[in-house]
Amino acid sequence: MNLDQIPFAKLIQLQKEEDTGTVSLPDINAFTNHLGTVSAAAQFSLAEIASGQWLLDTFPDLANQVVALIRSSQVTFKKPGIGKLTARITNHPDTAVELKNELLEKQRALFNIRVHVLDSREQVVMIGEYRWYLQLILGN
Repeated sequence: MNLDQIPFAKLIQLQKEEDTGTVSLPDINAFTNHLGTVSAAAQFSLAEIASGQWLLDTFPDLANQVVALIRSSQVTFKKPGIGKLTARITNHPDTAVELKNELLEKQRALFNIRVHVLDSREQVVMIGEYRWYLQLILGN
């Protein structure tokens, strides 16, 4: 599954940057707030969907065998978001191995995915941490 198969991601026109694995939100006036900066809701959505895309990209072999749900999230807005924004996953690469091992051993796992949202100058405008609940679907 990719972004173009997720109705909400299509609605807000998210784009996956294949060369970097990041997800971006285009510079569209409809996403701005009363100050002319990118709204908090748009930034949150970008980061949340990027975290889910990371799961799909990291575990393509498990995509049809796992139910994944957001359990909770915490975000911090650092600076006003202006223009095109990009979400970058900042988890340590070893955490993917740990997550897969736990999931296969226990049939479920709780896992945090940390996301930095950057503006066109590569400045961090938001940091999000999304806690995912993953469960293997029995019988697959």
